[in-house]
Amino acid sequence: MTNLFETRWFGTNHGLARLQDTTWTLFNRNNTPALGSDSITALAYDSRKNLWIWTANGVMVYNPEGTEF
Repeated sequence: MTNLFETRWFGTNHGLARLQDTTWTLFNRNNTPALGSDSITALAYDSRKNLWIWTANGVMVYNPEGTEF
């Protein structure tokens, strides 16, 4: 199970950045085609641990354990 406090997400103009423990990973349109845009405008978790990602071109949802609505 993913602990929400061990992973931090940051929206940038160059993609979605993840800090997990001490490792940074950048997700952008080159390595994550499902990402609507490299310009991330907002991020939010819902009560079911889904990460909602607002981009310049739309909204997507991510949950490594499977998206639940």
